[in-house]
Amino acid sequence: MAQIPNTNAFSEGDGLNTYVNIDTVNKLLQVMNGAAIKLYSDAGVTLTAQIVGGGVAPAQSATAVAIANAGTIATANIGVSRVSPTGAVTGVILAAGTIPGQLCFVVNEAAQANPVTFAASGTSNVSDGVNDMLYGGQARLYVWDSGTSLWYPVGNPLSSGGLQPTIASSSAPDPGANGTVATAGVGRARVSPAANRTGCILAAGTFDGQEVWVVNEAAANTISWATAATSNIGGEVGGTFVLAAKGAQKFVWDANDSLWHKAA
Repeated sequence: MAQIPNTNAFSEGDGLNTYVNIDTVNKLLQVMNGAAIKLYSDAGVTLTAQIVGGGVAPAQSATAVAIANAGTIATANIGVSRVSPTGAVTGVILAAGTIPGQLCFVVNEAAQANPVTFAASGTSNVSDGVNDMLYGGQARLYVWDSGTSLWYPVGNPLSSGGLQPTIASSSAPDPGANGTVATAGVGRARVSPAANRTGCILAAGTFDGQEVWVVNEAAANTISWATAATSNIGGEVGGTFVLAAKGAQKFVWDANDSLWHKAA
């Protein structure tokens, strides 16, 4: 590649190829021939990007960590932090940032039904705290605000121009008589009762404002809920909200009274 036309330019190479040109007149840095540059802050902290072939490539973690409940996602010197939980995990912490304005992608490489839910903001360092859930197959960008010492998510995940669809349970089991319908890590809890079921329970929610649809895929059988104290459903006195065959009911979890509330 031709040198920058500047007698004060500085170039570095291996005698065969030139990899770096510094144009001291135009104050321009050229990186070429597959060379890469790592950037460092004044404090000697490695920044989270490399300039490669003219583009900016965030440095990613070498492995996708099988993050567990209350585990910590690394952010130091990482621009893309990869995780792969083996199931739905909660109480997760995003390690504090190291420089103001630091950016970090968190990528959940796990199955769609294995979400990561953060701990309260004071523990997780994430502004939305327990309301921030990252489903499998998603990535989210966070920026570190040293003023509040919190990570802030940049936007919300979209799919085909709309909000990301809710995650469905991988199967539609028969809850059985007095059985429990699971809610952890799913937005659609699928069920298929083999007979009319009564006294059923909707498993307690995991964070305030959580929403779940219960979808009855059975052709003819219904589901009736137990009383509120047992079913976790506010206003239920036993058989109040019957879920019809091929029907669906939407509930929202209110952490103030620890109950699901049925949407009208």
